[in-house]
Amino acid sequence: MAPELTQAHLWLSLAQEKLLVARDLLRLMHYDDVVSKAYYVMFYAAKAALATRRIDARRHSGAIALFGQEFVKSGRLDSHYLRLLTQAILQTG
Repeated sequence: MAPELTQAHLWLSLAQEKLLVARDLLRLMHYDDVVSKAYYVMFYAAKAALATRRIDARRHSGAIALFGQEFVKSGRLDSHYLRLLTQAILQTG
């Protein structure tokens, strides 16, 4: 498997793990923690997408900016996804 796909799979595995945790927290009505985990689900999915393009960013803000540039501004994805990701990071702060 190509290294970028291996990295993408790792990020997607993390996203899936955080999604399961978020669902458990939601069931327990820990809403602030749900928001945080939901953000990480989206963030890790964005990192996975970037990994398929061999793009890595160390900081959250950089990853979000690169995700917007590579996938939204290029027309590959609707801008709705970038708005959701941006709103989620604002809610976790």
